Amino acid sequence: MRLSKMFNLAEIWGLRPDGSNPCLHVKKYHEEKRERFLGAVEYAALGRTLAEVEADGSEPPSVIATVRLLMLTGCRDLRHSFASGALFLGEGLPMIGKLLGHPQVQTTARYAHLAAFIANQTGLRAQRGLKRKFRSRLVQTPGLITIRAKVGR
Repeated sequence: MRLSKMFNLAEIWGLRPDGSNPCLHVKKYHEEKRERFLGAVEYAALGRTLAEVEADGSEPPSVIATVRLLMLTGCRDLRHSFASGALFLGEGLPMIGKLLGHPQVQTTARYAHLAAFIANQTGLRAQRGLKRKFRSRLVQTPGLITIRAKVGR
């Protein structure tokens, strides 16, 4: 898609003759939407692997530095993991959008499903806190939380 756009612009700007786009009849590759991102265990394993190949010299330092840069900045394929990690740390979608270079928060809103996960985790932590505070038994029903509290000792 981007290559085709580039050739189309070259034609518009007069850098190529009209109708010379070599991508004209190339079918676009249909990518499946992915909701996959690296978790903490996978990040740790990747970090250990990078340390190992750095120590034994089996990969050039530039390759190791590039992968670390991708891990830390969320460039290219790790952008989703970067955004997910920021959400898990409690950052809001507007700030994550700025970090990713999104001009509009709507662009970042595709990560909102991860925010729902965060809300669920926050709810579970609140339940545990209430349970300790009231020495009660929390009963969770889909869409409804019932608290059976025993106030006092």
